[in-house]
Amino acid sequence: MKGILLINLGSPKDLELSSIKDYLKEFLSDELVVDYPKLFRKILVNLIIVPIRSKKTKKAYSEIWTEKGSPLINTTIGLGKKVSSKANIPLEVAMRYQFPSIEEGMKNLKEQGEIGRKKITQITRYGTVLIACLQGYGVSVGLENAGNLVIEPGMAFRLITTISLVAG
Repeated sequence: MKGILLINLGSPKDLELSSIKDYLKEFLSDELVVDYPKLFRKILVNLIIVPIRSKKTKKAYSEIWTEKGSPLINTTIGLGKKVSSKANIPLEVAMRYQFPSIEEGMKNLKEQGEIGRKKITQITRYGTVLIACLQGYGVSVGLENAGNLVIEPGMAFRLITTISLVAG
């Protein structure tokens, strides 16, 4: 299955102080963001940075926040919709930190792939029945035109022959 997972950094879920603290903890606890030993990083993030920076961060976010929420998340979702419409393949948006998560995006892509496979299977079955009907009708017409093989030619013969050949 092919699909696109468009990932951006992330943003708090809302402007509540608890959401901002959760975002800062998750973001700053990443060893690629704060490159210190794990114990020192946990103490630094949870006891120093988050308690001090969370109110300032809330103020900064409130200056750029829109009625729809985080500009980063909304812009990424908008970009994803445009790419999806042009690419014509499944696309999900995810954030490295917070919501929507990468795990959720991958799960949604997998579900879209399964739905697509089911649709293809259904279309293939209907197409097979249609082709078999056309082929059965063609055989019945061929039998009628082959000479004295059919005792009572006509629409009833064609219908019965077609159903018999399609249904087995």
